[in-house]
Amino acid sequence: MTADAVTGVVLDAGFLSDLATDRRIEHEVLTDRWSWHAVSVNVPQTELVLAEREKPGRARAALELLLARCGPSVLIRPLDLTAVEAAGTMMRRYALDDIALAHTAAVAVPSGWTVFTTAPERYRPLGDAVDVFGLT
Repeated sequence: MTADAVTGVVLDAGFLSDLATDRRIEHEVLTDRWSWHAVSVNVPQTELVLAEREKPGRARAALELLLARCGPSVLIRPLDLTAVEAAGTMMRRYALDDIALAHTAAVAVPSGWTVFTTAPERYRPLGDAVDVFGLT
């Protein structure tokens, strides 16, 4: 897949946590590429909660960096009624017990977007249903 072919990405808690800490330079290269190609950068609200729970302030720092680099291309995907229904479908179909994982999959799968993560093993229960790019 070329950078020109990517229309959207979904970021999970691992990516967001790393964005604000360890691998910031690598992440900045990716976000610059997404900005340049007007890629939709999707952040499930549930993943923000996970990043914030791990270390307070991390989700906010990650969002500030994303907004500075990608601006209006960053979309926070709320866990609204439509998303709850889609996440519930994912939970039933793949026997998931993680609402954040189900929400992320519900955002990524129908659109064919790639999930960027530092924990690709988290997506094993979904098999080939979701395209995962693991930064390890």
